[in-house]
Amino acid sequence: MDDNHYLMEWLAYHYHTLPLRYLVIAVDSRSRTSPKLVLDRWEEQMTIVRWSDRHFLPTEWQNRAVREDDPTGKLMKHRERQRNFYPACLEFLKRAKREWTTAIDIDEFATQNQHFIHLSKTYPTLLQAVQAQY
Repeated sequence: MDDNHYLMEWLAYHYHTLPLRYLVIAVDSRSRTSPKLVLDRWEEQMTIVRWSDRHFLPTEWQNRAVREDDPTGKLMKHRERQRNFYPACLEFLKRAKREWTTAIDIDEFATQNQHFIHLSKTYPTLLQAVQAQY
């Protein structure tokens, strides 16, 4: 939530490294800022599917309030939101016939594990490295 300042680098990195060409993003309804401007810049390079809470959360969950002074309650609600998003997203991607998928938060970056890649062989993308290995 409100990590849009990281999004530009995250998209560019994964566009070239994975290569990321299809993205499902869930924007937190409590966000004060929108990722729209950043995402709009990438829509010619990839498919971007934007979800709000109504795409994957039950209505009663969306209306449940957590006190601002309750950090544990806020954390638990965040984790419950993720637990609802992941399976809904994976089902959506399966119906869209996507062959490879990964779940990566905005503060995480996919990279090759050098312990499992032969050092004399390099791959242009992470997906090619995974395919060659497995």
